Amino acid sequence: MKLLFLLLSLVFNPLSAQGLQEKLDARAAQSSKKTKNDPKMAEIRMKMKKANEDLANSGIMKKAVGVGVKVPDFRVGKNMLSSYYKKHPIVIKFYRGHWCPYCMIELQEYQRLLPEIKKRNGRIIGLVPDTKEYILKTKRKFNITFPIFSDKDNNVAKKFGLAFKVSDEIVDIYKGFDIKLKESQGNSNNELPMPGTYVVDTEGIIRYAFFDANYVKRADPQEVLKILSRLQ
Repeated sequence: MKLLFLLLSLVFNPLSAQGLQEKLDARAAQSSKKTKNDPKMAEIRMKMKKANEDLANSGIMKKAVGVGVKVPDFRVGKNMLSSYYKKHPIVIKFYRGHWCPYCMIELQEYQRLLPEIKKRNGRIIGLVPDTKEYILKTKRKFNITFPIFSDKDNNVAKKFGLAFKVSDEIVDIYKGFDIKLKESQGNSNNELPMPGTYVVDTEGIIRYAFFDANYVKRADPQEVLKILSRLQ
């Protein structure tokens, strides 16, 4: 009976059978399909694709903090990060903002997997350059129960080597989609973090790191769970 219920649930909810990256790729394909015959949108897609390529070619991914080093310490809320990982392995999730549909899909996936993270004695925190007001709206809208902290001016992302300057051309494109970085971040820096995922053990050593200049590409949560299982 349980097997039948599972099979039926997959038939009527095919997304439940997809991994995170499959969901993100499907979202990207859907967006591309909607604007396939729109010359203006085709031009915008090309500009954004080139921006991703330019970021990758800048060497940012080679310079970002990776596996095997001590995690930079920073304040999260009222405490330092070290007060968190001394108790539990920590998953640190950097994302771009409330306006990023791929980030919202990713946050919901980690919320869905939160019981599995806790089962492995892990905890998760989110970091985003959004102001506290936008973070609160995000948590309410998507029922996110794990802590998300405002990374003001991308200061923590800079410690990890994830932050970068957004070109004026891309900022203008964002404004056309009603994405206002100045308003959502409370500054005029026009900076963003590469979406990044880290797993830190109770000694503060980074055991897993994933980041990509292509904002559609994200860490596989199943890999994150495997790392947490090894740290038990």
